[in-house]
Parts: sequence; C-alpha cells; structure tokens
Amino acid sequence: MKEKIIYKLNKQNLLITIGIILFFGVFGFLFFINPSFFVSVFIRSESLIKFMGAVICIMCVFLLVGYTNVFIKNYGLILSNDGITNNTNLTNVGLIHWAEITKIEVKELKKNKFILVFARDNTKYYMKFKNPFIKLNFLAYAKFYGTPFVIEPKNIVCSFEELERSILESYNRNKQN
Repeated sequence: MKEKIIYKLNKQNLLITIGIILFFGVFGFLFFINPSFFVSVFIRSESLIKFMGAVICIMCVFLLVGYTNVFIKNYGLILSNDGITNNTNLTNVGLIHWAEITKIEVKELKKNKFILVFARDNTKYYMKFKNPFIKLNFLAYAKFYGTPFVIEPKNIVCSFEELERSILESYNRNKQN
C-alpha cells in the first residue's frame, strides 16, 4: 500500500456552502437592523424578528469561520497506514487510528451518501476541541448519525464508490496493526 492516499477538497462545493452562509448572514443582519420591515401576519413582534436576526448572524459567523478553515486546508481526506484524517466537515479531530475504529458503514440520507466511522472512545476526540460551537457540532453529528465521524464525499474530488472501496480496503488491511 502507498504510505498515504490524499483526497483533495471539492473547493467549488465549499464555495457554494460559504455563499449560502453569507446569504443567510446578510438576511439575519437585515432582520436585526430593520425588524419593522419584516413584520407580517405570521410574525408581528419586532423584538422576535430582531432576536432571530441576531441568532442567525451569530450562527453564520461561526459557520463561516468553520467552513473557511476547512476551505483553507489542502486536503479533504487522508488515508494512511496509521488511520484516517477527515477534513470534509467541521469535526476534523486529526488522525483517527485504525485500532480505534470499530466499524465503518455507509448511510444514505435522501440522495446523499455518507461514510460513518465508529470509534471506541469518542470523548477522547471530543476533548480535543476548544471551540464550543465545534463541540456542539460534534455532539449533533453523534446524535444524528450515531457517530461524530462522518465523511462527506460531496466535499471530496472523487467518486463515492472509489472512496468507499479505498477506505474499506485501508481499514481491512490496517485494523489488526
């Protein structure tokens, strides 16, 4: 086996995601500075609109910083003899050793497929984060998918089948080591 297999990020998809975050951030800012313009039959309270705008702005700032950090990195996923380094989403914990991984499975949600990586001790990886927003994201992934380590193939430049085959081959080859 090669020492490392490096998959590049799909920068176009990340730019689209960053653009959507900016779009919502602008609307959140408009909600905050001019709530009277958005008063309607459904929401009549200006203070509620202002509060929603503030929450949207704060969330967008955190998401923008997180996805910008993902975008800046040169890799999306690294498979090595030691383990997996996943940078396809905001929960990049660094290297996850093959010995720590208990199983790998595929989950399909609507038309998107994800590769789920289950590890023995998630709290060890959770403690690596200092940012509370990323900690919340880590916990949300764990609750929704059953594991916080989710590889999102749409953020990598390669086919899903190739990625799945490569990960499973690397896992089966290195899990005993």
